[in-house]
Amino acid sequence: MTAFVRHSAIPASIPEQNVTVSPLELHMEILNPRTADVWLCQEPLTMDDYRAFKPEAPFIKSGIGRSAMSFAYFLRSPGATEDGPLEQCEMGGRRFVRVARPIKFRGLAPGQAPTKLSIDKHHVIGYAAGERVPFVRLPDGQYYVQQTRSADGSVLPLPDDWRPCHVDLTQDWAVSLPSPPTVYFFTNLQSFQGPVSEADLPRDPMKAGAGD
Repeated sequence: MTAFVRHSAIPASIPEQNVTVSPLELHMEILNPRTADVWLCQEPLTMDDYRAFKPEAPFIKSGIGRSAMSFAYFLRSPGATEDGPLEQCEMGGRRFVRVARPIKFRGLAPGQAPTKLSIDKHHVIGYAAGERVPFVRLPDGQYYVQQTRSADGSVLPLPDDWRPCHVDLTQDWAVSLPSPPTVYFFTNLQSFQGPVSEADLPRDPMKAGAGD
């Protein structure tokens, strides 16, 4: 079990169960297909752990990946009327918390195109000073920050009309996402979420060049 360490940018008022432990490591999600609720194991695990895990009915394993941020926490579970501890349960010796619920899911996008989802969640993500934060700028001018990376390190090509860019941080930066945010998921589970307005960025974004 990975020791719980609260990043200095996470308010002390945030309950421990709301905080993702070591988000850059592998984490697992399970899905209740009856309700569409997504439950996250806030502690990291290995790929072997994921393969061996057997969720209780009606839950199914919905994926494993790495966050792209250095700290993250949730303010409340979907449908809750005020901020507070996330709804939680224990399964197979692991604790899961209810973090998200897709809104009007209409199926996966074809081929390698990203699937666009509106998601009921209350998520704050953060990046540490010295990090390079990857973004994409969509044709409408809105910015979306990278949320997750694939478990195996694979990177799928972005749509031709997306512009990759980045921000190099000189201090910690926390992003309070809109509620609900829009999330673009690729088939390898890399994802981008937002929108984040240019005014909310810590500095002007720079276009990513070859080798970035």
